[in-house]
Amino acid sequence: MNRLREMLATKQGGLPMCVTHENNSCLMLFLQPWQGIEWVLPWSRLESAKLSHEEQFERIDLQFTNHEVLVLGEKLHWYREELSLHKISRFKSYPAAYRMKFQDSDSFISHLEIRLLAEPDKRPSGGLPF
Repeated sequence: MNRLREMLATKQGGLPMCVTHENNSCLMLFLQPWQGIEWVLPWSRLESAKLSHEEQFERIDLQFTNHEVLVLGEKLHWYREELSLHKISRFKSYPAAYRMKFQDSDSFISHLEIRLLAEPDKRPSGGLPF
């Protein structure tokens, strides 16, 4: 249902929502910063999540096995339960100037940062050391 609403909004000249949530748990989380590389991370690798308030923004910190994700925005607390049940399929950020293009009641993500915790060649290889 959310994807249909998103597609309709896009066809009508609107922007896709900053947070896409589903009725069922998702396997992957799509991360789309407005500038930069898009990422897809498996929810199964989530180790911890933290929702906090910083001045006028709300902050979500997600700690995955090899990545840290920082989300700054507005009205993110509405997704606390969806976050804990892995029902969020996408976080998408926009420049702060785009805030006026969204309704006041909509969640808005102005900053989305993904950090790799270890370089690929320095990560443990996994498996058995034969």
